[in-house]
Amino acid sequence: MPNSLYLVQFKQLTELLVEYQWLWRPMPMAHARLPWSSCPELCEWLSTLDISQAAQWKAAPNQVAEQLAKWWPALAAIPRLTDVPEAKMAAVAMDERLGVGVPGRKWAQIRAYLSAVPTQPSTQRYLEWCAGKGYLGRAVAASTPARVDSLEWQQALCEQGQAYAEQHQLPIQFHHLDAFSEAALSVIHRCDHALALHACGDLHVHLLRQAVAADLNAISVSPCCYQLITGKTYQP
Repeated sequence: MPNSLYLVQFKQLTELLVEYQWLWRPMPMAHARLPWSSCPELCEWLSTLDISQAAQWKAAPNQVAEQLAKWWPALAAIPRLTDVPEAKMAAVAMDERLGVGVPGRKWAQIRAYLSAVPTQPSTQRYLEWCAGKGYLGRAVAASTPARVDSLEWQQALCEQGQAYAEQHQLPIQFHHLDAFSEAALSVIHRCDHALALHACGDLHVHLLRQAVAADLNAISVSPCCYQLITGKTYQP
C-alpha cells in the first residue's frame, strides 16, 4: 500500500478514535460500575456476559466492532481502518531453554519481536532499555554475536539478570541506572541498536529522543501505556 493511502487510513482512524474516545478511554479494572451509564443498551449487553463469553469476545475484536456498530454505525469501519499487512518475519534460531522461568506469553512476545527486528552485521552492541531481569537481552545475546548492555533501575532485577548471564556465559552487562539520568546517556552512546519491548509512556519517548541524539544505527521500539506520562498530552 502506498504511504499516501496509509496516511489517509491513519487520519480516518484517528478521527474515529477521537470522536468515540468516551467509549474506549475508561481504564479497565478502575470502575466499580460500568462507566457507560448513558448507553443502557451497551451496559445491558455487557452485564449478560459471563467470564468465558467475555474471553471469546476479547479474542475477536472485529466481531466486537460489528456488535458496537449496531448502536454506533460508524464503528463498523474499525476492521477496515485497522487492517494492515503483516510485517515480514524472519525466524530466529533460539535455544528454548532460555525461556525457562519466563512467562509463556512474554516469551512468545520476545520471539515475535526479535523475528521482526532488522538485523545488521555491523551491530556490535545492543541496548536493552528498561531490561527488568533481561529476558529480551538473553535471547538477543544467545542469537547474535553482539554484546548487550541492559539498563534497569531496580537493583534486585539487575543482580538476578547479571547472575543468569554469567551462569550461562552470555555477553550481557547490566547497568543499575535510572533511564532518565545523565549516566544512562553514556550507555546509550556506546550502543549501536536500541531495543525496547513494552517501554511505558515517557520511557519510550525519552529513548527515541536520546537514541536519535546519539545517532544510533537502529531503534526497535514496542511502546505501551501511552497515558503514563508526566505531561498532560502525549506528544508522538
